[in-house]
Amino acid sequence: MTIFQLKPPEEAVAALSNSQSRVIVVWGSAGSGKSLIAANLAFEISSLGKRVLLVDADTYGPSLSAALGLTDPGPGILAALRLARLGRLDSSELERLSHELKVEKHDLRFLPGVTAHMRWSDFDDTALEGLLTQAKSDFDVTIVDVAAWLEPGIYVPQSSVSRNQASSKIIDQADLVLGCFAADAVGVNRFLWDLRMVDFDFRPIANRVRHQAIGIAPERQLKDAIYKLARKELDHLLPQDSAAVDTALQRAQPLLVAARSSKLREAIRRLAIDVIEPSAKLPNREH
Repeated sequence: MTIFQLKPPEEAVAALSNSQSRVIVVWGSAGSGKSLIAANLAFEISSLGKRVLLVDADTYGPSLSAALGLTDPGPGILAALRLARLGRLDSSELERLSHELKVEKHDLRFLPGVTAHMRWSDFDDTALEGLLTQAKSDFDVTIVDVAAWLEPGIYVPQSSVSRNQASSKIIDQADLVLGCFAADAVGVNRFLWDLRMVDFDFRPIANRVRHQAIGIAPERQLKDAIYKLARKELDHLLPQDSAAVDTALQRAQPLLVAARSSKLREAIRRLAIDVIEPSAKLPNREH
């Protein structure tokens, strides 16, 4: 794999020097491409010189291991949660359970997701709090990919943990939540439907923006629609770039290596610079 040296803008470096450890959650509607955004955002932030942990906490369909080319991801998050529940998760254990992924001259750590469908019951509040506390102690930025669904009150007889508790608890502990949606009629409608379950603040992210799906001036139309219907400012619109995404998935590489000059990669890099500046921090809950 060819290694490239990425030089961040001087103003971004200055902003990063004063930033604090943060948990950034990537949430979004099903089919929005949130996992791709989470992975590439983590790589971009790492290339800016930050210590990054990428966590797959999607309890419905974890996909980051496959996207990153890991055929044997190991116990990952389940083992980390078990240790956290027992009060035994420390820096050495988190390093042991996570994978090192090299990016240019930098690297990041990746904690793989669940390996069995019913193991979502392992995501209890105590374990999640312990994991995120340790992550914030060890890393500058922790990027967490969570499941789309937030509906509360879904239980099974075998567990006191609700089906969607993981996503809700992680979002509650986050410093910043990115809400992703697909930039087409179905994606926007699905996102607005999902927002009925949202009681937290977030920054909307439009993914796969293209005039073929929206019409003339898709950026303006999307910004107007999201502000009118959700009263949210849409600052980041990620363009459609199927060729770049296909190349990255085929090579199991981030866009900054597999498709360095793509417009999608450039847009995710701008998002990375934006979210790690101290001014980007938003409150978890609306008041």
